[in-house]
Amino acid sequence: MNVATAHRQVTASNGVEVDEGIRDLLEALWSRGIVTDFSCQGGDGVLAHICFARAVDAHRFVEAPGDFSITLGKSRAWVDFPTQLIGELTRRWSI
Repeated sequence: MNVATAHRQVTASNGVEVDEGIRDLLEALWSRGIVTDFSCQGGDGVLAHICFARAVDAHRFVEAPGDFSITLGKSRAWVDFPTQLIGELTRRWSI
């Protein structure tokens, strides 16, 4: 399936195409068993975001220091955060 995107796409270890700027963070999350549905690396004044398949994982994610906005659905949750946090979050989840 081809999806229009504003960011360069790369293939992650699970075969999914993701934004290049958020791939390492997603890989770190996946290595801990956290399931994501979709994401965007953000940029140019637009927040980065990750949609988590389980709301409990979104709550774990926002325990990190930073400015987060979380939107809860019935079973999943969407988290928006400043793009400049991607590197720090990647390091935190890679430990």
